[in-house]
Amino acid sequence: MSGNPEDNADILRQKLWRLKSRVASGYRDFLVNLYKSETNLRFNWGSPNQNRGGFVELPLSSIKKALEVINRTEDETVREYEDEYRIRKKKKSQ
Repeated sequence: MSGNPEDNADILRQKLWRLKSRVASGYRDFLVNLYKSETNLRFNWGSPNQNRGGFVELPLSSIKKALEVINRTEDETVREYEDEYRIRKKKKSQ
């Protein structure tokens, strides 16, 4: 991921569109629980291979931003389905 939060939001949005709503819902639930902890998430992992293993930190602000992106993407998906439904319904009535 890049250092630009907007680039990261676009990447997340694209992945969510491709993976569909069930995955987004599960990811949102996971992030909501992390956000409730009110702390940064830190992973530190090791490996017998010295070239592997590492550390990563996900700040609380990034968790919040990801939740905002997911909620916005889900809203857009719902509107898209509603638009498709209206179009199909209109075509049937013609």
